[in-house]
Formats: sequence, C-alpha cells, structure tokens
Amino acid sequence: MNIPMKQYLFSLLFLLAALLCRAQEEETNDYLLHAGVGAVIYSGKEEAVYPRVREHPYLDTKQYREGTVCFDGRVYPKQQMRLNVYTDELIILLPDNRAGIVLPSERMDSAVFSPYAVFYHTPVQDEAKEQRSLPDKGYYARLHNGKFTVWKRQTKLIERVTNGMNIEQIFTSRTRYYVYKDGRYRSVGNKRNLLKLFASKKKELNLYIRQQRLNFKDEPDDAIVRTVKYYESLNP
Repeated sequence: MNIPMKQYLFSLLFLLAALLCRAQEEETNDYLLHAGVGAVIYSGKEEAVYPRVREHPYLDTKQYREGTVCFDGRVYPKQQMRLNVYTDELIILLPDNRAGIVLPSERMDSAVFSPYAVFYHTPVQDEAKEQRSLPDKGYYARLHNGKFTVWKRQTKLIERVTNGMNIEQIFTSRTRYYVYKDGRYRSVGNKRNLLKLFASKKKELNLYIRQQRLNFKDEPDDAIVRTVKYYESLNP
C-alpha cells in the first residue's frame, strides 16, 4: 500500500520528535537521579558562624581539606571538609563554595582527610564501658591504625578573657588521647601514661624518645604515634 508523501513525512517527523523527547526525558531522569543522590549529602543545615570569637572552632585548621566521606552507606570522594570540635559536627563545603553544610552525625559512617580518619562514636552501654569503649559520644580522629590503634578526641569551648579594658571571647581546646590495647581503650594523655601502658619496653622507649627528641607537650600527635609505632616494632 502506498503512503502519501505528506503523511510519510509527518509520520517521520513525529517519530523523530518522539525519539528526541525520549532521549531528553532519559537525560533529565539521569540528571535528577544523580543530583538527588548528590543532594542527600548537601541537604543539611548551614554551619553557624562565630564573628566575635577569636581563634577557630576546628580540629587543627579552619581550612577545608579534600577527602572521602562515607555517609548513609554511600561513598562521596573528593569532598571539601573540616571538623568543628566546638559543635562536634563534620562540615562539608557546597560544590559552589557558598557555605558549609553540617552532616547529621547519626548518618555518618566515616570521613578520611589527611592526616586523619574521623569516626562518630557512641559509647557502648555496659558495665565495662569506661574500659572497653571510648568514653564520650562524638567524633574521634584515628591517628594510627596498627597493632595498637591511637585515637584523638578534641573539644573546644568559648571562654571569656580580659584584655586590658576589654573582655574577649576565645576558643580554648582540650585534647585527649587513647590507645586500644588488650581489648580496652587506655587514656594516654602524656608521656608517663604511655610508658606505663608499655611498661615491658619502658627502657627502650625512653631511649628512643630521647634520641628522636619527641615533644609530648608541643607535638603530642607526632610523639604518641611514633612511640606507639616503635613499640609495635619491638613486639612484632
């Protein structure tokens, strides 16, 4: 059966238009799917600002650092983030750099940004929680993940200080360290506690600390981690 040319052209144009719409629809759906997945991590509240407080409320620097976030069971690489230890919140920067967004802690799995791996910890509610669980609820930075794991917990407060005739507000910090050994988390806030924990090699560790000039007061992260690593090398 012969189809009139006009009808044929109309049918052809209709088919092409349908195919184009279908392609656009699939492209739109694909975009929305990816945008929706990506939007999950950016859907929280904006981070608060502290215009009248000196210093900063972050773990070690106010600068964002690139890393990987595991959130709601999904992995998000190449994210800009920083850890607010005053509010105990992980902050992720929007792709347009407009603002920092708070990631809900209850949906956080982990975050890795050099030199830290950060986890949100909820203490185990049992009779031995002081020994077998990290003591406080909140974010902990893992400094070393070897035979003996080293953890850092930093918190900050806002304090008022007098500066001449003025009263200023300033962030002050408190840092605690823990080493996981023999199924328990041990507090190692200073050199004495660390050597007590590793008493079997106290002499060797003291010599190593002196030779390496490790500074537990000014550079505790480095001193504790290097001492633990050396103890591990003595006990392979």
